[in-house]
Formats: sequence, C-alpha cells, structure tokens
Amino acid sequence: MLLRVLLLVTSLCLVFSDVHSQETASLLSRSSRTNLSGSSARTVSSSISKQTPPAQRPGIISGDKLTIPAQIVSVFASNRSVKVIINLAAPATAAKTVFASRTSLVTLQSEIKQLQTDVLTFIPATEIKVDHRFENLAGFSAELTAAGLAALQADVRVLSIEPDLVVQAHLAQGIPLIHGMTYRFTYNGDGVAIAICDTGVDYTHARLGGGGIIA
Repeated sequence: MLLRVLLLVTSLCLVFSDVHSQETASLLSRSSRTNLSGSSARTVSSSISKQTPPAQRPGIISGDKLTIPAQIVSVFASNRSVKVIINLAAPATAAKTVFASRTSLVTLQSEIKQLQTDVLTFIPATEIKVDHRFENLAGFSAELTAAGLAALQADVRVLSIEPDLVVQAHLAQGIPLIHGMTYRFTYNGDGVAIAICDTGVDYTHARLGGGGIIA
C-alpha cells in the first residue's frame, strides 16, 4: 500500500515538473519575441531618425545696421541674395587727408583698400559677391546671402548697410513736373540745402575736349 502511494506521488511530481517546464519555456519564448520586436522597432525608428533630418527653421534676419530693414529683408522672400552698399568706419587718417595732395590721397586709398580686404576676409566666398570697392570712401558694394549679411552686421567695423538701388535721371520730365521754370526767377536758393545725384561726366565727349588734354 505504501509503495503504491509513493509511486502515485512520484508520478504527480513528474507531471507538475513537466507542466512547469512547458510554461517556463512558453514565457521565455514570448519574452524573447517581445524583446526582438522592441529591438526591431527601435532599430527601424533609429534608421528613420538618421535618414530624415529635423526640420530647419528659417533664420531670423536682424534689422541691425540696415538703413531700410524692410526693403533689404524682403528681397530674401524671392531671392537667395540681396544687393547692398556696406559703409565702413573710416580710417583715422581720413579726417587729415588733403585731397589736393597726391601723396596724401594715395595714403588714404591704401588704408581703405586694406580695411576692405580685412573685412571681406571673414566672409566666406560662397556668401558674398563683391561688386565695387570704393577708392576714397571706406566701403564697397556687394551681393550678399542672408548668412553673409549677418556676418557683416556682426562686424564692428561695419557702420551701416543700405540697399544698392538703380536710379535714373529724368531731368527732361522733372523740370516741367516741378514747375521749375516758374519758380527759378522767384527763388535764388539762399538758405536751401540740396543733394545732387550725379551720373558722372563723360570726359571723352567732344564738348569736353574728346578726352584730350587742353594745352
């Protein structure tokens, strides 16, 4: 009788052990699939993250040193670059320059040229296209990208940046429109300040000697 009881208990223990082993194996299998699935998801997510760069926010252009901020900044809405004139702090010798003296003028021009070069050295060539370097004025005209503009704004040697505009002379239409002939005999200009936009002189014109030297 005792032997039968022992055999029955032993059989039950083997059954319970087998069931426990199967449940443990099942749990381990599900855990493994979950871990693999999570790892796979993280891998895919990481791959997507590497392939898709974060959205780039457009830079905000400051109005610092811009004479007409709205006009300059608005150009970037439809163009990659804007044409401007950059005014630099004049060399110390500018105030002492005697323009009638060739030696004095050459000294000033040399310092202005060096100043222009020093400022342009800090601007990447891909961000600026120099148009004209002034000889007697500390400044230059150029076409700038937003990055180039920001770099010049941050330069302490830059005083101001203004739009490089094309102006046209309309003297033939201007005088009648302002009734110039009516008032020219009434006012002589005393106490009035004016600004002249000169288009230059064609020294090769026949009326100006054709470019020759008058004896």
